[in-house]
Amino acid sequence: MKNTLRIVFWTRRGLQTLALRTFAFFGLVSAIVQFYGAVYVPDKSLKHPLAVVLATIGTGFLYGLLRTWPRSKVSRTLEASAHDVTVNVVVGDILKHKGQVVVGFSDTFDTDTDGNKVINARSLQGQLLAQRFNNDPKELDRALASSLRGIAHETTEKRVDKHVGKLSRYPIGTVAVLGTTTDERIYALAYSRMGNNLVAKSSVHDIWCALGQLWSAVYIHGQQQPIAIPLVGTGLARVNYLDRESMLRMTLISFVARSRENLICNELTVYIHPTDQDKINMLELKAFLKTL
Repeated sequence: MKNTLRIVFWTRRGLQTLALRTFAFFGLVSAIVQFYGAVYVPDKSLKHPLAVVLATIGTGFLYGLLRTWPRSKVSRTLEASAHDVTVNVVVGDILKHKGQVVVGFSDTFDTDTDGNKVINARSLQGQLLAQRFNNDPKELDRALASSLRGIAHETTEKRVDKHVGKLSRYPIGTVAVLGTTTDERIYALAYSRMGNNLVAKSSVHDIWCALGQLWSAVYIHGQQQPIAIPLVGTGLARVNYLDRESMLRMTLISFVARSRENLICNELTVYIHPTDQDKINMLELKAFLKTL
């Protein structure tokens, strides 16, 4: 609640939006009252005019507040590649999304969550393993290996250098497509580099390139069906020099730009984890979507 009030009242756009909608409502009611007085009862005025004015201002303020109050979802439908494409940004759990989803991986496609040494069980990848693959890394490894078959890896680490986890490194932007139908399809996107010290890192350049490869994979395998993607580049990927809002805008720009070349899918939903909600100003985001 405290953060919600801060977003509404203590941002420039929040104050502007609140004031605009409050005065718009007040102006509408004033115009109706003036029209009524001029056309129907020109020789009479409303009873208790001060009370009417105060009630109108109060109602207008409440109307503006309701219209300005941050939402857990913003949407925009835009024309791209001669087709309408809907872009959604929602607060929620992406793994509850019904349909195609994107999950970030490192360039080694590590899956081991034992002791949280390689992959943290609390991460999205760890939750994917638990919820979609019965917490069985071997089952996920088999699916990854099948999809990656035929894709050449860049280098192979030595066990003496990387003591735990997988050794083969794939190019940033490699996409392992898991699942045979769009109802269950998972795009495992390599957008970070797993260090031999088991610390995953990425960069703006890596994420931008990875997103480009992702849209190509979705174009080929997605049958233009809706797809959901998390807010990439945050958390354990350690892209700390851009805030979450900037990373979100980069994702949206990448998708919209590519969609204007070819229809990637008819709907993209970007999921913001509830713990990141206070770091995203939905009013600013809604205004940004209108510029796309």
